Amino acid sequence: MLVVLVLAAAGCEIGPRSGRGFRLPDGDAARGETLFRGYGCVDCHTIAGEDALAVRRPEASSDVVVVLGGEVSHIETYGELVTSIVNPSHGLTRRNPKAEVSEHGRSKMNDYNDTMTITDLIDLTAYVQSKYELRRGTLYLD
Repeated sequence: MLVVLVLAAAGCEIGPRSGRGFRLPDGDAARGETLFRGYGCVDCHTIAGEDALAVRRPEASSDVVVVLGGEVSHIETYGELVTSIVNPSHGLTRRNPKAEVSEHGRSKMNDYNDTMTITDLIDLTAYVQSKYELRRGTLYLD
């Protein structure tokens, strides 16, 4: 069910797979921060300005550190963040560092689609999105 919801949100075209009209409820960013650590996101991701090694779990084995948030010229949209969580291979290109991509060309990010609740997804997305800051002087149309 989660995958169906996200696929509906991810599309831009008008038609049966369009994301038009898709909107999840507002999330709890504070709870999302707890989930960011609880799901082990901190093992491969860090928030801009934070010390990645200080928050990593002791059992973390990944040498990948993907920085999320910070000052950007393009804010990651809600749909982009949700898609990144439930379908992390979606946006991969040949420019992605080899450490982030499996030998089969897929993201090395764990699959949480069968374990993460929709409420968890909403709260986690709210937390990550709250960490992005639009660079001054940048026009952003929503």
